[in-house]
Amino acid sequence: MPILLEPEQKYPIVLDRDESLDEQTRPTFFASAMSARQSFDIRKVIHSFSDDEQGFDLLQTLVIDWRNVKDEDFSPDKLLDVLTTTEGWELLRKIVANDHVTASEKKSTESLRSLGEGNSVNNAHPVDALV
Repeated sequence: MPILLEPEQKYPIVLDRDESLDEQTRPTFFASAMSARQSFDIRKVIHSFSDDEQGFDLLQTLVIDWRNVKDEDFSPDKLLDVLTTTEGWELLRKIVANDHVTASEKKSTESLRSLGEGNSVNNAHPVDALV
């Protein structure tokens, strides 16, 4: 079933530097899945940004929860206190790409992609250019 048919569905996003941490302590952010149209629209907005503050303003509307972050309850304005600008852009890139695939799913996907090397499926995802 497409994830967008489950409106209450949220997905975890982990910063690259935290992927190796134990799941019980790993800082994890949550966002709602977005349609391809929403993702395309947000990418257009991102490309018009002139500074990091605009990126964090958008990030505050997309992150809906967190776990294992400073033992504090989630509040969008606290993102400015717990993330560097580089981490903020990484998180934004992953949200816009709907990058909520688990590590084991990524390995499976990589195996499938290796079967079709030379195919356009293996090209870098265009959202990589966001940061």
